[in-house]
Amino acid sequence: IQVDHFSLQEKIDHDLSRGMNKDRRLSIFCVYIYSILYYLFLPLNHIKYYYRST
Repeated sequence: IQVDHFSLQEKIDHDLSRGMNKDRRLSIFCVYIYSILYYLFLPLNHIKYYYRST
């Protein structure tokens, strides 16, 4: 099963509807890590764009 950046949410929804398995747990774990990284770097990006626009 290939997972790209855009179909990750669809894959998780599919895994949730299929029931509990390793694939679902791995997907949720990946999204959890990605979310942490995303929200850590989000303020940095806003600061960069803010200074770039002024």
